Amino acid sequence: MIRKPNLDEFIVCDILDLAQDTFTQKLFCEDDELKKMQVFYKFYGNDKCRFALDNIFVYEIDKNIVAACCAYGSSEYSDLAIEEYLLYKGIDFKIIKEFDDGEFYIDSIAILPDFRGKGILKKMLEYANIKAKNNGYKIISLITKTPEFYKNYGFKTIKETNFNDEIYLKMIKNID
Repeated sequence: MIRKPNLDEFIVCDILDLAQDTFTQKLFCEDDELKKMQVFYKFYGNDKCRFALDNIFVYEIDKNIVAACCAYGSSEYSDLAIEEYLLYKGIDFKIIKEFDDGEFYIDSIAILPDFRGKGILKKMLEYANIKAKNNGYKIISLITKTPEFYKNYGFKTIKETNFNDEIYLKMIKNID
């Protein structure tokens, strides 16, 4: 079942971090995994950042969250809380908007290892497609190092991009 998460379900951050580990480590300026995740938990559910509950949906099996996706468009995107945190901490990290206006962006999607290969990615991408369409978007985009996962679902590579000193491929898909 796909649903919106609750504020007390911090497992969502742990799952999303499977896809964002390098980014969150740089963003929160924490090498220690526990400290990094404590900072991540502070932003989970915050309406002034990408991790707002309205931007996240989860996949649940037997009342256990096994996958999570953070996705949003221009009107739902904000990183004000994170930018304020970075300024307060004196951390020199520039947040780069990874998508163009008019796109619905899949920021991160992750599935617990024991549940991969069971069709969950397909269901999550279909849900993202519906959510994007319902919000008036015509294109879904993402950046990835693993384009083979997304080609099977209609995504096409449009360019190579450097994001936080790493090379990613930007992919898009027209919404059904």
